[in-house]
Amino acid sequence: MSFIRSRSPIINDYTYTIDNIVLQRIFETCDLGVTFDSTFSFNKHYLNITKKASSTLGFINRICNDFTNPDALKILYSSLVRSTLEYNSVVWSPSSV
Repeated sequence: MSFIRSRSPIINDYTYTIDNIVLQRIFETCDLGVTFDSTFSFNKHYLNITKKASSTLGFINRICNDFTNPDALKILYSSLVRSTLEYNSVVWSPSSV
């Protein structure tokens, strides 16, 4: 994956090699749970974490039908769902921290 300045008039069409082997060009990668793409838009990352958080919330709703203690549900939500949404938010949304 190559990163270029959007104002740059030069088109980044380089080929990178290691020991005369051409490296395959990729357009997105996941590192430490954050999905990066070549434009730094984080749209794919948003979709991934909201899908995971929604799935976890559905799981909590299914298994906690008999819970009457709202504090227990709040702890489950904070530890399982909210932590997923907030993980590495400094990287992909620094203005909201």
